[in-house]
Amino acid sequence: MLAKTFYAYSSVGGFYKYVAGATPASGLWSRQSPMLIPHDEGLVKIRSVPGHGGHVFACSGAVTKGNQPYCIFMRSIDGCKTFTRIARVQCVYAFGFGKPLEGSDYPTVYFAGLYNNQWGIYRSTSRLAGWNVNTVEWSKIGDYPLGSYDLVTCIEGDANKFGTVYIGFSGSGWAYYKTLA
Repeated sequence: MLAKTFYAYSSVGGFYKYVAGATPASGLWSRQSPMLIPHDEGLVKIRSVPGHGGHVFACSGAVTKGNQPYCIFMRSIDGCKTFTRIARVQCVYAFGFGKPLEGSDYPTVYFAGLYNNQWGIYRSTSRLAGWNVNTVEWSKIGDYPLGSYDLVTCIEGDANKFGTVYIGFSGSGWAYYKTLA
């Protein structure tokens, strides 16, 4: 865990890291990578992995007509200096983290989007070793929460209770799943 460290993305500059100082004026921004996400259309999402300093996930965000061929989901373990694309995952609308599976050493990762070209809400309980060699396993835990075809804008696993995931929509509220192990 890297205290007071934040990551950001700019469609004109790439990936940045901010390390907070004792005062707002003493904080420091530094560019980590000039890599740009093609056709990001201002929809990029970037998140740090809880409890794993320097581990960051990013995606191109919700699909539009212009960015669909360029959608990506990727992971960094060096604070956004380099990224690895996550295999077989495309068009991620939202992603988040939740409590790890009992005995696991990495948070559960959830996303709403396409996996092997099939829409759904997916979960990975893979261990860190699986993430490091990009052999992550995904389980489909749902299709359209509450039968709603509304745009999924956020997803987050419960940090205290494994198997519960919360999903927010563009205009029709939110839903949650309680899944079995």
